[in-house]
Amino acid sequence: MIDRYELWHSTAALLLILLLRHDPRSARFLGRRGIALLLTGALLPLLDYTPALLLAQDSIAFLSRPRWMHSLLYGALWTAGGSLLVSFTAGPRWALRVAPLVAAGFGLHLLLDWAAGSRVWLGFPGGAEFTAWQPFAKGHGLLIALLVAGHAAAEALPRHRRWVRRIVPAVLAVYLIGGTVQYLAVQYRARGQAQGHGTPAVEPANAWRTRWLAISDTGSGYRVSELSAFGARLAPSISVAAWNDQPRLLSLLADPAVRRFYFQVFRHPVARIEESPARLSLILQEAGDQVRSEPGRTFTYETTPDGEETVYRVARFD
Repeated sequence: MIDRYELWHSTAALLLILLLRHDPRSARFLGRRGIALLLTGALLPLLDYTPALLLAQDSIAFLSRPRWMHSLLYGALWTAGGSLLVSFTAGPRWALRVAPLVAAGFGLHLLLDWAAGSRVWLGFPGGAEFTAWQPFAKGHGLLIALLVAGHAAAEALPRHRRWVRRIVPAVLAVYLIGGTVQYLAVQYRARGQAQGHGTPAVEPANAWRTRWLAISDTGSGYRVSELSAFGARLAPSISVAAWNDQPRLLSLLADPAVRRFYFQVFRHPVARIEESPARLSLILQEAGDQVRSEPGRTFTYETTPDGEETVYRVARFD
């Protein structure tokens, strides 16, 4: 169970790097080894999934793992360690050439993660993180389509590669600038409607970016507004309670899987607890999913009153 969006981010990074092959100056400066090092760096974050796939006993263990390679601190440590190894084996000159290229590929992958709303940690996973932007489609599908078209045109029309090298960057610039301007417009409008609840988090409400959600943390819940980039508010703000039984939730957070999903997997967790004489259930979802027409990611924890039987379930985490 690998997050498909993570694979899409890797694909977008690889296509962006491979696009350098069609530019004579970049190809001459980097060479085949330089491009290979960039590609290696762009694939490094996937190491988060390799040991998890081998060691995780089930989907719960896999989804609740720390994402070490999506941390700037641990990425820097990995790069520094690899540079020292290269320095001892091939000399400092090679290390100075290898480290910047691997770091650049690694940084490109994390940049694509960050621009699509995925979490990028500053240090230990679960601690401080960069505020994730979401100006672009979650998997960068449009970006991948543009890059594939550019590669195909460059290979099929070798005589016109000069024009391809000009058109593709221009289209990419329009894509990047357009997405960023739309996101900043929504962010500006959301701050104006925050009603004293601090800076709201902004996330898309649909794949085409025609509707956005502004989510403000009120302490005991969230205020969710539906916005468009330049039009009027699409619907009145609604309040979503963060929990329906706080004391019981605090006791359930002693479970390591529940705690990790609550604090690290979900951004704006909404906890619903249902209790009967025979079973206790906890359902975790995102606050934004409470106003969407389609259900989102869901984590369910069920246990008996004596705690002897415990069941975990996840849904829509593909």
